[in-house]
Amino acid sequence: MKILLELWQWALLLAFAFLILEIFAPSFLFVGFAIGAFFLTLVFLFGQPPWWLVLFLFAIVSGSSFIVLRRTFRRSNDQRMATEDVNQY
Repeated sequence: MKILLELWQWALLLAFAFLILEIFAPSFLFVGFAIGAFFLTLVFLFGQPPWWLVLFLFAIVSGSSFIVLRRTFRRSNDQRMATEDVNQY
């Protein structure tokens, strides 16, 4: 019986763990990490690149998916700065 999993199976488990964490998080924080881990699953299915390339790909895919999700699902009335005085009324 094979106890140890292959790298692509660990990456898939990591992606599902990030998705489960996303259920309990109030924002889209862990979805980007889950997309990055799913991408690593595909990378590990085709071979095993060097560790620095794996970290680089995970960072690039996770960061870019986080930015895309932030811009896609931002509310239209999301204000970054206060435009009125809260003590006015």
